[in-house]
Formats: sequence, structure tokens, C-alpha cells
Amino acid sequence: MIAEPQYIQHFPAIDEAKAYALVVHGLNNKPCLMLPIIESLNAKGIYVLNLCLAGHSDVVKNESDKRLLLKAFKNATRKVWQDQISIAIEVLKDLSQSRPRVLVGYSGGAVLSLELIQRLDIRFDKFLLFAPAISFRNTHRLLRYLPFNTLLIPSLLDEAYRSNPGTPVSAYKAIFATSQSCHKHEISTCLNIPALIVMDPKDEMLSFQSIKRFIDEKRLENWRLLAVDGGAGQGNYHHLITNKEFVGENNWQIIWDEIEQFLNSR
Repeated sequence: MIAEPQYIQHFPAIDEAKAYALVVHGLNNKPCLMLPIIESLNAKGIYVLNLCLAGHSDVVKNESDKRLLLKAFKNATRKVWQDQISIAIEVLKDLSQSRPRVLVGYSGGAVLSLELIQRLDIRFDKFLLFAPAISFRNTHRLLRYLPFNTLLIPSLLDEAYRSNPGTPVSAYKAIFATSQSCHKHEISTCLNIPALIVMDPKDEMLSFQSIKRFIDEKRLENWRLLAVDGGAGQGNYHHLITNKEFVGENNWQIIWDEIEQFLNSR
């Protein structure tokens, strides 16, 4: 068994596990942002590992902790995050044995995981992706040209959902580079597996049409895009689609009806 780090949380299935999932949150999100997804997966018999990427945390006790967390965020690199994901995948393999494995990723966490899986030829059975940061709108792509890597871009998220008051330019550049790598390389068979991508076409950060084009051009015939209205709930922020509060109760039910059908399909 691999020595397990503290940044992995276990959420056992309510009944006997029929599948195992690795959940990877987005950039500057608290890992607990994924809890509504985790709880729904647990209820469907899926054992979940929830990963906390370097520079992120659910709990910050005081100002000193806040400064240390932000420093860790500024120092984190794509390699640091993907090394964490790689270790979590090994833990998942040990647990799951021969049972199905599912990657559940949101935003930056999704693309970091996909690029790693592609590069190292790692095998999963299904991908469940929420607004994966594969292709960006032009307004956000401009961030890559900023020369100050430590400059903090203030977050629009409520403090309940963000780990830090903002995201350093270096972190955005790491995600942009990861996305570029996905576009640049040929797609291996380990990526062309059943995948459900849940996304709002009005996403403020990502380009729905460019992601659709990526799927078509890379001939990912096993991937399916599910368009939802992420701004139907609180906050009117279309990139946030991981919670009933953000998408509205009706949309949340539609999403999980689709997910249940997807998870139960062969």
C-alpha cells in the first residue's frame, strides 16, 4: 500500500462500493465546494477520494494561516499539483482493485487531471467533468501575458467557497499551459473513454464552443456535452455548477438524472 498523504479525504459509499472516484476541485476553490457532488456519488454506491491541492484548504483558523496558505498557493506549480493527483490515483488504484474507477474534476482540477492521464497513459473507466478548463474565452487568455507572476487577481467568489482572496497569475499560467498541452498532443485511447461534461454555455471563463470543437477535432466520440444554466441559482455566476444553490433545484435534478444514467451505462 502507498503511504497516504493528509491532503486526501475519504468519503465511503453509503452501501458497498460498486465504483471508486477521485474528485479534484478547481483553482482557488475550497475542496468542500465539491461536497454536494460527493454526497450524491456516495448515495449511488461510489466511494470517493477528495483531493486538496497545494495552496488550498477548507479551514483557515487565523491570519497567520491565511498568509501561509496564500504563500503556498503562490509557490505551487503545475508539477506540484499533478504530483499530488498522481499519488491520489495510486491510492485510488489500491482501494478499487478491479472495480470501476471514475475521475470527477471541476475546472482547473479537471484539466490538470486529464493532461496527466493523457501523458502517463493512466486508465480510468469514466470521466465526469464539470466545466473543465480545456478552452478559455479570449478575455481570460489575456492573463497569460501578464509579466507579474505573483500578482493576485481578486476572486469574485464568496469567502465560503474560495481558499484565498485571489489567484496569482502564476496559477492561471499553469492552467493555461496544461490546457495548451491537451490541445497540442494526439489523444490517446486512455482519454477516449465514456465522459460526461457538464457546462454552462454562458460560462464567464471557458468557451463552450471551443470545448465542443476540441471534442470534435480530437474525435472524442465517447465524450458528451451537457449544457446547463449555471446562473439559474444564487449569484448568477455561470462557471459555478457544482451545487444546487448555483444552478437552481430544477437544473440540479436534470444534471443528476443525466449523471445517474451515465454512471449506470456500460
